[in-house]
Amino acid sequence: MIAGVLGLALWLALGGYTRLTTPNPFWPLPNGDTIEVLTNRAQSDFTDDSGHLGVSRYALLQFRSSLKDSVRDVRDIQALADLVCRSAQAHGYRRLKVEAAANALFAVFGLSRGRWYRIDSAGQCEQYEPL
Repeated sequence: MIAGVLGLALWLALGGYTRLTTPNPFWPLPNGDTIEVLTNRAQSDFTDDSGHLGVSRYALLQFRSSLKDSVRDVRDIQALADLVCRSAQAHGYRRLKVEAAANALFAVFGLSRGRWYRIDSAGQCEQYEPL
C-alpha cells in the first residue's frame, strides 16, 4: 500500500498523465524523411572515449522506428547527426549518440539501432565505435 502511494506520488512529480499525453515533436530531415523525436537531452556516462574512468557528457537523440528497415534507419541516423552536430558542438558536447528505437524504454534495454559520433571543433561529426 505504501509502495503504491509512493509510486503514484513519484509518477505525479515526474509529470504524470500530462507527460504521457504530450505529443513528441516531429523533425523534417535533409534526406526528405520526417522523424518523431523520442529523446533529446544531455546524458552522462562514467568512461571517456579512451576507456578511462571519469564522467563524460554527451548529447542523446532517439527517434521512433519500427526497426524493420535498417537501411532507412541508418540513413535517418546519419541525416539527424548531420542536422544537429553543429548545434551540439555549440552547446559544449564532444560526443553525440543517435538511436532509432521503437520507444524510449526499448532503447534503455538495448533494443535499438544506434551510432556514436565525435564532434570536432568545427562542428562536424565523425562516426566511431566506443571501446
